[in-house]
Amino acid sequence: MLKVTVQQATSLPDVDSFGKSDPYAKVIFHGKSVYSFVLNACMSEVWVYVFGLSLYNYKARVTAA
Repeated sequence: MLKVTVQQATSLPDVDSFGKSDPYAKVIFHGKSVYSFVLNACMSEVWVYVFGLSLYNYKARVTAA
């Protein structure tokens, strides 16, 4: 299991006509998409959204620098 934490976003563009955003986070891992919940009318967002992704059937590739 891979534990993923989405913490925050800053400096998001004004996409609503009211000058605010309704952002969400999207994480794609091996073709599977996971979406956070939507934060309504925000500009500096804090999610603290934690979820797990299964690593079953994925081969690990480790590289060292």
